[in-house]
Amino acid sequence: MSVRRLRALLACLLAIAGIGALAGCGEGAGAPPGGGGASPSGGAEEAAEHAEEASHQREEAAETAKNREVLAQIEASKNEAASEARAKARERASEANARKREASSVAQARKREEASKAAGKAHKQATRTQTSKGAPSAKQPAAKRPAPSEKTVTSPAPVE
Repeated sequence: MSVRRLRALLACLLAIAGIGALAGCGEGAGAPPGGGGASPSGGAEEAAEHAEEASHQREEAAETAKNREVLAQIEASKNEAASEARAKARERASEANARKREASSVAQARKREEASKAAGKAHKQATRTQTSKGAPSAKQPAAKRPAPSEKTVTSPAPVE
C-alpha cells in the first residue's frame, strides 16, 4: 500500500514541477511594463531569472531521481521479503513431509517386527505341540507302523 502512495506522491511532484516550469517560462517572454526597450540591467535580471529557473529545474530533477531510487529500493525490499517468506514456507513444508515419511517408515518397521515375532512364536508353538503329542521329531527315527490287518479280498464270480 505504501508503494502506491509513493507512486501517487511522485506523480504529483512531477505534475507540480511541470506546471512550475511552464509558468516560469511564460514570465520571461513578456516585455517589462513601462519600458519600450531593453535596458542593460533588465538583461542581467533576465539572465539571473533563467539561472535561478535552471537551478530550480535541476533540483527538481534530482529530487525526482531520488524519489525513483527510493521507490525502487522499497519495491526491491518488498520482493526480497516475499521471496524469503516463500522459501520459509517451502522449507517448513519439506520438513513436515520428511517427518511424515519418517513416522511412516518407523510404523512399517514396527509392523514388520511384530509380524516376525508373531511368526516366530507360532513356529515355536507348533514345534512344542508336535513334540508334546509324541510326533517324531526330525532327529529321531520314525517308529515302525503296525502292519495293516489282513483282509481277504474276493472278487465276484462271473455271472452266467
